[in-house]
Amino acid sequence: MQYSTNYNFKKPDRLIDNYDIRDQNENWDAADTELKKVNDKLAATPTKTTTPLKLYVNGSTGNDANDGKTAATAFKTIQKAVNSLPQVINHVCEIIIAAGTYNEEVTISGFSGGSALWIKGTDSTSYYTARAFAFDGVTVRTHFDTAEANGKHSVFGCAFYIRGCTSLQMSAPKSVTVDTSYDGIYVEKSTAFIYSAVISSKRSAIVADYASKVHVGFCSGTGNVYGIQCAHGASMGIEGSQPSGTTNRLVLAGGSLDDGVLSATSGNITLYVSPSGNDGNDGLTAGTALRSIQTAINRIPQIVNHTVTIVVAAGTYSEDVVLSGFMGRGQIIINGDTVVSDSRQLLSIGVYSTSCGVWLQGLRLNSISRKCIEVSSAVHVDIQRMRMVTNAPYEGVYVVASSVHVGFCEISNRSAAIFSRRARVYSDSNTGANNTYGLVADTAGTIGKNGSQPAGATLENQYAGGVIRA
Repeated sequence: MQYSTNYNFKKPDRLIDNYDIRDQNENWDAADTELKKVNDKLAATPTKTTTPLKLYVNGSTGNDANDGKTAATAFKTIQKAVNSLPQVINHVCEIIIAAGTYNEEVTISGFSGGSALWIKGTDSTSYYTARAFAFDGVTVRTHFDTAEANGKHSVFGCAFYIRGCTSLQMSAPKSVTVDTSYDGIYVEKSTAFIYSAVISSKRSAIVADYASKVHVGFCSGTGNVYGIQCAHGASMGIEGSQPSGTTNRLVLAGGSLDDGVLSATSGNITLYVSPSGNDGNDGLTAGTALRSIQTAINRIPQIVNHTVTIVVAAGTYSEDVVLSGFMGRGQIIINGDTVVSDSRQLLSIGVYSTSCGVWLQGLRLNSISRKCIEVSSAVHVDIQRMRMVTNAPYEGVYVVASSVHVGFCEISNRSAAIFSRRARVYSDSNTGANNTYGLVADTAGTIGKNGSQPAGATLENQYAGGVIRA
């Protein structure tokens, strides 16, 4: 018996061996196995374009058994056209889709190359509709035009999903199905340009996440929870209009957003904070509470024309909270307990350069390194039922060039319980003991008082034109 050099096929010796059919069958089986390996390897090798390519899709007249290369021989489904593209695109490839509704989720994955891929309608105004679209790991330059999603992707969970893409331009994507449980356009670890999008009634209309770089231009939409969202080191630039939401903009976890225009409230907002919360949550319910009060404040639009309420759950928050630069005809409420108590504790609160109303209630402030509450250049701040009793050589409430009401608070063991400098302060029914000064009016500051007042070694001190009066 002799054997072949490469695969050890059996070869009968012509002088001494008889031909055995079993040897032939073994040889064929071995050859079949090796050929399968070769074919599998060829199938795994990316195909490449050799010339420009156009593929057509028509849900009414097409057939996936067609070649898709003319309008008359169009495919029936968008996914069939996508799957018919070479994986490496070194020449321009186009998928031209007739207007209509396609009952499919479309996934565009893994395309690369040095040219461009266009997925578009038959003209610039003809929308084609599918349940959802996903772009995953597409590194060839891609243009995606006039697509509408009427649902969410079963794998990626949003209307339009973009992950790991290096140059994707979306023109006029649309999703207006009413469902605020999922996002409209979600961009992760990608570079994307989104123009003229219409996204309504979603959780977030457009999201840039995980180090993505996204440019959003002249987009619209209403009824979203968030208009746009930027998080986890992603950056978003905005040109022209943007989709609106209950909160127009949400920036968190190192995200950055810039268009040079101040954001404004479009309705009342309630955010929840709890020691068991997470600053990655949306904060819109007690079950999805944020972890820190400052995170909630950072999510408030800079122009406050409605009532924004931060509901603070019982617990300890080791933070110095700052409200700065807010304006508008509305008010910001940080709402703790309904009585003076130790149930909700943090370090300090600062309110600076704010022209909308601010109301602080039901918190204990424990700072030993600064004033418990400092107010500067604020139009109106209402401080009620707060407890400031930790021993420290700093004021309890310190007010500069502002208008402030302090009522029903307990302030003890501070250098001054309430200090007014070039400010108007109304102190109403406050208590406390062991302060160095109870009330101080300095540099033309005034304090009007009613009811009980916090006590000190010196009850009242007026100097440099300051006035304290009942």
